[in-house]
Amino acid sequence: MKRQGPVVCIALVFALLLLAGPGGCKGRQAGQLTTVRFYETTHSISSTPVYVALEEGFFREQGLDIEISTLQDASSVMTALLSQKVDVVLGDPKLTVYSYQQGGDNYVINFAAVAHTGQAGGKVPCAVLMASKSFIEKHPDVIQKMTDGLYMGQLWVENRDPEETAKALQQFFPGSDLATITWEVDHSKPLGVWETSPVLEYGDFARMEKILVQPGMSDTPVDPGILVTQQFALIATRTIKQHP
Repeated sequence: MKRQGPVVCIALVFALLLLAGPGGCKGRQAGQLTTVRFYETTHSISSTPVYVALEEGFFREQGLDIEISTLQDASSVMTALLSQKVDVVLGDPKLTVYSYQQGGDNYVINFAAVAHTGQAGGKVPCAVLMASKSFIEKHPDVIQKMTDGLYMGQLWVENRDPEETAKALQQFFPGSDLATITWEVDHSKPLGVWETSPVLEYGDFARMEKILVQPGMSDTPVDPGILVTQQFALIATRTIKQHP
């Protein structure tokens, strides 16, 4: 089935909703904060910029109240997104490829990069923020605020030493002491595991798809322009300045 990419449609809805003023996320608000139901598929050090954004209050600065849960079953996560039981997911972008290949007009789109692994040919995204196409079209303001908050977290991590970052992570890893978390951060940061920008590059996504196709884990690759939108990340990098 040939489907049109999301960029033009999302951009139009985004512009219209900005003119109409900020909207609530499914009408659920806590005071002046919009509640976002947020799932992560794994709980690991690779999600550091997101945890920092939560701990340092960057999402709240953007007017968002994040309800975070962990759900590791990939199929259940995609079902939850498409059935509107969850708003945003932090997970592996390959899930969006599998979801798209199931067919249907509503599918899952990657909108912000969080972490990657290294391969001989370059970076391969392994943790991104994603949401359903319908949610992005209805709530582009929420997606922009999520991306802005993430980018603030990325800037913070980039400019902090390992121990300061570890202190911000402590509540997310209650079973580990500060020394252990500091060691993890100290060894992960030089490897460039965490993205310093939320922009998910089309070439990196295509590289990931090539890896999936080679062992027969996926059908023919999907055009990255369908499953990746860069507009929110590009706006964030232009408008969010260095955070103290």
